Amino acid sequence: MKKILKNIRFIPYEYAQKPILLYSAFSVIVYLLMLLKVDNAYKLIFIGFVICLFFCLFKRVKKKIYKIILLIFCIALLIFYFFFSEKLLFFIAEKCAKNNIAFGGVSSLLNSVGIYDLNNLIYNSSLGGARFYGGKIICGAVNIANSIKSSNSALYLTGRILALFSLSGVLLTSQIDRKQNFLLILFLLSSGIEAPCLLFLLLCEPALYFLFLILSFAGYLLSSILSVKAVFRFSPSVFEAIFLSDNKIYLICLCVLFCAVSYYLSRLVKERRI
Repeated sequence: MKKILKNIRFIPYEYAQKPILLYSAFSVIVYLLMLLKVDNAYKLIFIGFVICLFFCLFKRVKKKIYKIILLIFCIALLIFYFFFSEKLLFFIAEKCAKNNIAFGGVSSLLNSVGIYDLNNLIYNSSLGGARFYGGKIICGAVNIANSIKSSNSALYLTGRILALFSLSGVLLTSQIDRKQNFLLILFLLSSGIEAPCLLFLLLCEPALYFLFLILSFAGYLLSSILSVKAVFRFSPSVFEAIFLSDNKIYLICLCVLFCAVSYYLSRLVKERRI
């Protein structure tokens, strides 16, 4: 029984490695589009998620009829996202807007399936707060945090930065090829887009995926308790997080600590000591 639990995964590593790696590389392109201020560039992440999911599961499904069902399911996901999800995501954003910890938990779940609309609503619209500063009204947690460094809006950003390094620590224990693992972490830290790595954990290392969710929640909670305030402009890439934040040394130490703790706990989970 212990051996079965230890090796539980939805698909083998070899089915997921190439699609996930391509998806990770694609996330860097999406990040570059964000830097160029392309409207709704974040929606491309969900398209990449659906395509990656299809190819990850395609080899797993043996019967032709099931492959057709898989294709229809993926198309249905795209249709639902682009035509029917807006009101639902707006409702979720309204419920999470007042609490950065609740936002962090729901955001991590949605990011796992490539949905970054909640982040965009909180970061760039009045749902993330509004302040009158410098003779103009500033809306969104990102804009407020970058303009008013002492604002608590930065707490919505700090937790996600810490979660990124927690995810890196978890990935270090993965059993995939070292070069591919290195590229996954490199793309993750470069783009700040977690979806490819979270999809990989969800499909191939479910236990580590749920560990990450706990660590992500802990990151948002700790950032609130310690009032750690870090910022980014478009995405929590390591470049933005370090260069735009004022308390760089403190932030770097905290990120390294989260990465190390995540690595240690992931090793314990894989060895079934906890």
